[in-house]
Amino acid sequence: MDIKIEELIKLLPEGYQQACYETKAIERKRTVQTPGELLVMCLYYIYGASLVETSQLAGMNGTGKMSDVAFMKRFTKSNAWFQWITGNIKAEKMCHYQKPELLKKYNVTAIDASDVYTKGAVKQAWHLHYALICFH
Repeated sequence: MDIKIEELIKLLPEGYQQACYETKAIERKRTVQTPGELLVMCLYYIYGASLVETSQLAGMNGTGKMSDVAFMKRFTKSNAWFQWITGNIKAEKMCHYQKPELLKKYNVTAIDASDVYTKGAVKQAWHLHYALICFH
């Protein structure tokens, strides 16, 4: 799947930038200056980059020098922000599915269950479950 960050940002709920500061994902503007920079780094890590690769990305994309440990702390602090984002996404922005005629009288729920495994010496498994209920 080839999604550009600009396309993804269009799908984010209004106020996601302010929520980044309110949830303390960014407290001081040192290395990571904007919610967009933090989002890119977190997505890079979520999609399979190691902590070292993600910290190197910060230097390559102009964000600034950041150690892998510093990024992990920042990523951990982003938890509440990601919860805010997912809790405020409007299903109609994400769901462009036209129900078949035989399902018209039913509420359709789209569900995803994914397993994400971290790289590195200590392997971690994350089990992500997400559901969108679409009313048409």
